Amino acid sequence: PPSPSFSIISSIPATPTLFIHQHHQPSSSPRAFFSTKSTPTPTPAPHDEQQSNSNSSSSPSSSQHRRREQELSRAVLTIPNVITFARLSSTPLLYHLLTHHHFDLALLTITLAALSDILDGFLARRLNQQSVLGSYLDPLSDKLMIAAVFLALGVTTHLSPPVVAVVLLRDVVLIAGTFTLRNVRTQWRSAPSLKVLPISRLNTLLQISLGISAVVNQVGAVQTSEFSLDFVIAALEPAVVFTTVASGVAYAWREIKEPPKTTQ
Repeated sequence: PPSPSFSIISSIPATPTLFIHQHHQPSSSPRAFFSTKSTPTPTPAPHDEQQSNSNSSSSPSSSQHRRREQELSRAVLTIPNVITFARLSSTPLLYHLLTHHHFDLALLTITLAALSDILDGFLARRLNQQSVLGSYLDPLSDKLMIAAVFLALGVTTHLSPPVVAVVLLRDVVLIAGTFTLRNVRTQWRSAPSLKVLPISRLNTLLQISLGISAVVNQVGAVQTSEFSLDFVIAALEPAVVFTTVASGVAYAWREIKEPPKTTQ
């Protein structure tokens, strides 16, 4: 027969080991105290935490930067644009001065226009005021001023009429062809490419040099009959014709080969 001590010990209920284990662990709630399974709290990975912190800290600044860029892109009355408007409005005055043989005042107007061209570009970068309107107005004002100088000097026969015709005809053909091609392709949903080709930069430099040389030649001829830049003009005219035709062909080829990017 079993001993009395063994029957007493066997009558004591066994204590669950899980209960004892959790009894010695700190718990914050009674449910966790009597729970049979522990549910670990998910901890964010260090990379995810850093990324979320960086996103939360950088999102306001990036959104403000994008908002600032959108405001500048739609801006009209910025300081560089006002300077460009002033240079653009001086084009009829320059044509009038050249056709009425006021070459000294015309040379002063050209000089001021060149300085304003440098100034508005510098201020646009310095003040962070680049705008879409300015990116169109600046080259447009330069082209119109060069066209006014060449047309006036051609009318007064101070430049060869065929050279003037080539310079003006290229710009007319390029502008009309570009807009016509984009209308056929995208129904005006694409913006013209403003990337200037190296041959066009050279052509613009030669055109400006030729126009200024012709005006300075007339100013010097008024002062003294011994002053003459005819040899400079004679050397620049064929170079202007060649680079004008070459740049026109390069622009037309790029417009035909590259598909325009449509804007929704």
